[in-house]
Amino acid sequence: MNHQLLYQDQVAKQALAAFRYAMLSKLIFAQYSI
Repeated sequence: MNHQLLYQDQVAKQALAAFRYAMLSKLIFAQYSI
């Protein structure tokens, strides 16, 4: 098992989750601001 690959996979998943959360909150904020 490659630990560095596993670590990079975890970082990529967290980055993707943060990006999706930011996009979702941006959409919600845009709806409420109108």
